[in-house]
Amino acid sequence: MVEKYGFVYIWYDKKKTRFYIGSHWGTVDDGYICSSSWMKKTYKIRPTDFNRRILNITKNRNDLLEQEEVWLKKIKDHELGKRYYNLKNTNIGHWSTNDTTRESIKQKLSEKHRGRVYNRGWHLTEEQKQHLSKINKGKPINYIRSEETRKKISENSKRLHKEQRIGNYKPHNNSTKKKMSDNNAMKNPIHIQKVTDSKKGIKWLYMNKNKKMAVPGTEKYKKLIDIGYREISNV
Repeated sequence: MVEKYGFVYIWYDKKKTRFYIGSHWGTVDDGYICSSSWMKKTYKIRPTDFNRRILNITKNRNDLLEQEEVWLKKIKDHELGKRYYNLKNTNIGHWSTNDTTRESIKQKLSEKHRGRVYNRGWHLTEEQKQHLSKINKGKPINYIRSEETRKKISENSKRLHKEQRIGNYKPHNNSTKKKMSDNNAMKNPIHIQKVTDSKKGIKWLYMNKNKKMAVPGTEKYKKLIDIGYREISNV
């Protein structure tokens, strides 16, 4: 049996340039991703955009959370939920630091699920088992649907929306419409001015059929120029 240990890790989402710091008691290759439902949902959609690095390893569970706390404290408050998938930068009082609490929770979960029947007693036939085994053979754990499958799902979703079988089609009442109108940010002079100021100096940069906005002199502008984007007058 593989001996478990604790480690602090950091994930990097290269598409969104966003990080996530966490800890886990197990092994680095046991398939654990993280405890953030937000990040896990994103990871499931595009796992190849994520890279993980191990920051610390320990054999003491209490030391593990202390080490994680050190790394979490490096996250600034304004970065929570933005530059990081983390929504808080502390783990003080976490239930896993207390052996009694941890065992109590495990016992409660065990009692809760005792005797529960999943799939309502439905069992696969041998023919169905063989069929599922055949179609899933060779597929990676983080299986990504083919372009053809994604297209079929998209077309089916559009059809169901058109038939009003999925989605929210309940019309807003007059009171709700008025509130939405009153809260429209573009009716607020202060917000309008902020938007106007933020757009000052913005230039459109083009590369083939692609175009992006950036302010000259900024890091984003320099990076776009480096990879081949040009202003319209220089194209």
